Amino acid sequence: MNSKYGQIRDYYDHCQKDFERIWHLDRCMAMHSGFWGSGVKTLAEALIRENEELARQVSITCQDRVLDAGCGVGGSAIFLAAHYQCHVTGITVSHQQAKNALSYAQRHHVNELTTFLVADFINVPYPDGSFDVVWAIESVCHAEDKQTFLQEAYRVLRKGGRLIVADGFQAKSPLTEKEAALLTRSFRGWGVSSLEIDSMFHDSLNDVRFTSIKEQDMTSQVYRSSKRLFLYSFPAFIVSVIERMLKKRGRIEQANVSAAHHQFLSLKKGLWKYKVFYAEK
Repeated sequence: MNSKYGQIRDYYDHCQKDFERIWHLDRCMAMHSGFWGSGVKTLAEALIRENEELARQVSITCQDRVLDAGCGVGGSAIFLAAHYQCHVTGITVSHQQAKNALSYAQRHHVNELTTFLVADFINVPYPDGSFDVVWAIESVCHAEDKQTFLQEAYRVLRKGGRLIVADGFQAKSPLTEKEAALLTRSFRGWGVSSLEIDSMFHDSLNDVRFTSIKEQDMTSQVYRSSKRLFLYSFPAFIVSVIERMLKKRGRIEQANVSAAHHQFLSLKKGLWKYKVFYAEK
């Protein structure tokens, strides 16, 4: 795997214990924000609700072959396989995540419906037209060139295939110097060099020749998760200082706490939004 993914891989590998502490990773297997709303009372329910809502929007069926582009530890792939009996291929840049995803799939008895491998979602090791759905939750933000991701998604989709992307997007442009600095502090610690402007992402979908493009602002549904991370950052900072003194925590983990703090501040200032994009080939 190309060394340019080292920062992203290191973030997820080093910070997995933080996800286990506050995001119920072992139980929920999800690293996304989750959708809060009517009837949702817990984080676990919010994480499931996001999977449910995105699956509904992209109309998953048992006949679909799904590419989970940036699958994390396999939570969404396992959810789709278990609930829709479709086949899901999950790709990640982390060997550790791929290993964990395989273990979780076996635990949930969907290992025959899922495949996990270490690969680059802008250079997918499958031929043209291999998938009915490309599914990307909070992973496209890691791509240095978002249009390159869209071009690859278009290539691997069959004619009539569907794309679903749920992610953070820069909400205004241009930014002042202070706003740009805050947005950088909000996401750099999560291995994200920059967020795409939502209008530019829509234009890129058109440029790549996707059709039936729909976008939905889901910021209000992730607000509670964003605030949860912000509140977590205060005790986490204290714990981080102690653990760093004991040589049990490093720079990457400390940057994760900083991002958890600043992402909510930038959200409240309207610097980024959480959006879902749907499109067809």
